[in-house]
Amino acid sequence: MTWFPTAAEDQTCVFCEYLTRITDITEDTESGFEYYVARYPLFTHAAMTWGRHAFQAFGQEQNLRESRSYKVVKVFLHSPRTVQFVIETLRRNIKLVWNRLPKQSFSRYWTSLHLATFFGLTEIVKDFLSENGGMANVAARGGDSLVSLAAACGYRPTLDFVLGDNVNANRRKFDEALLGAAQAGNRDISRMVLGYGADPTKSAPLFIASRDGHEDIVRLLLNATPGLVKPVHGESVLVANKNGHSNIVRFFFERGAAMYANFGKLLSATIKRRDKDMARFLLGVLPRRGAVEPEEITELLFLAIAEDDVSMVELLLEHGANTQGRNQDGLTPREVAYERNQDDIQKAIASWEKKRRSR
Repeated sequence: MTWFPTAAEDQTCVFCEYLTRITDITEDTESGFEYYVARYPLFTHAAMTWGRHAFQAFGQEQNLRESRSYKVVKVFLHSPRTVQFVIETLRRNIKLVWNRLPKQSFSRYWTSLHLATFFGLTEIVKDFLSENGGMANVAARGGDSLVSLAAACGYRPTLDFVLGDNVNANRRKFDEALLGAAQAGNRDISRMVLGYGADPTKSAPLFIASRDGHEDIVRLLLNATPGLVKPVHGESVLVANKNGHSNIVRFFFERGAAMYANFGKLLSATIKRRDKDMARFLLGVLPRRGAVEPEEITELLFLAIAEDDVSMVELLLEHGANTQGRNQDGLTPREVAYERNQDDIQKAIASWEKKRRSR
């Protein structure tokens, strides 16, 4: 920026004017988005990067609202058609997006306000909200909440503005901010809005953080309320385990998670992931927390055989799986392994039976 002091402003103007011009003058076609990508080689790059350049340019302006870049961006964002094509570009090129916002956050229902919020263009957000009569007149569709989006993107000036006066702010705003911060794994923002009064007992932030592997957020939420772990949050444990977030699963159980009703789901997902360490942990902790029927372990043994996982079969045998139990076809585990030509599993079962007889 020392060599080219106006580079950010220049690129902002070039890209925004380019996008506005081609989407305004070109007739709509059945191919829609693909038409622009194929016809205009710079389209995708411009749509992906204009906001970053604008963010840099706005930070360098002494009199922002009078600057060329600011005026060009406002014209650009006042074109609904252009905005929708830019949003679609972000949706389709999620791997190139530089922040941590997950794919499911990019919504076709986004507006110019959401796009400005996504790039941290706080002054633009202020102007657009003023034009729309303030936050009260901006409808939110679940994940399309401006507050949630600002928290997910982590731009403090934008978030502080959409939250408004902390003392008088609607508590729902803080809950929306916590949801967005949990989605992005932003610990600092999560801690801040919890301090403002966000409700840590709501299931959505915990579920999202568990699903996406944001261990710091899960710990923060569970530590915020001693009694947070309860049956209603069992889905968070299940989704964390399904996605292989072992540390989160272990932390739930350290905090007293009760998963008796979901024992089968929890172990089934673990077996399908071939995660022997987690299976050993669960088989060690769950029976101590409540009555686990031997039939459940035996059903899981048939699943391990179906997965052709010898080490998992051996582990389940060690924890009480019945080699004489039968599946729906009336076959024992050994007979199933025989039909599937699984010699190693047959040997493992035979070795286990021999060991038990010698005791």
